Amino acid sequence: MRLKVLVATIALATTVAGVYAQERVGLYKAGKNDQRGGEAIAQETANLYVYENCKVEAFDQSAIWAFDTSQVNAHGQATVNAHANTKVSAHDTARVLATNSANINAFGSATVFADQNVNVNAKGNVSVYANGESTVSGDGNCSIFAKDKAKVDVKGNCIVMALGNSVIKASGNAHVKAYEDSVVNASGDAIVESWGNAKVTTEGGAKVEKHKDL
Repeated sequence: MRLKVLVATIALATTVAGVYAQERVGLYKAGKNDQRGGEAIAQETANLYVYENCKVEAFDQSAIWAFDTSQVNAHGQATVNAHANTKVSAHDTARVLATNSANINAFGSATVFADQNVNVNAKGNVSVYANGESTVSGDGNCSIFAKDKAKVDVKGNCIVMALGNSVIKASGNAHVKAYEDSVVNASGDAIVESWGNAKVTTEGGAKVEKHKDL
């Protein structure tokens, strides 16, 4: 009897351990899946929805929908839809569609679409499309399109197109094209081209080129 109880206990423990292990690291390669908490790996063409502080490594052409406080590290051509207070690190040519206070670190040639108070830190050849009072920090050769009260701070050789009521701070060798009611503060060797009602102030060797309205 004791032997049977012992065997049953071991079997139960093994099953529970297996479940916990599956919760900690889930591997997905295709189809629609979801996971709450733990860790996950998404490869190939997997579609994965994650919640409750789940940590994901995404590769290939996988697509991730991240909620709550989940964290995603995206590589290759992975696509991440980041919501709420999620954190995403995007590399290679990964794409991130971020809303609602998500935090994004983008490197390589990643592309980020940021809306609704998203915070983006971009380095390398990253492309960022920011609006809805999002904040962007750019360095290297980033290309940034800013509108609707987005705030951008760039240096290096970044290029910025500023529209609406966006606010831009440019230094280094950054190049800004300012339109509508955008506001630009340029320093260092930055160059600003302005149209319309754009307001530009300069410091140091920064230059301004005023153009006629398009």
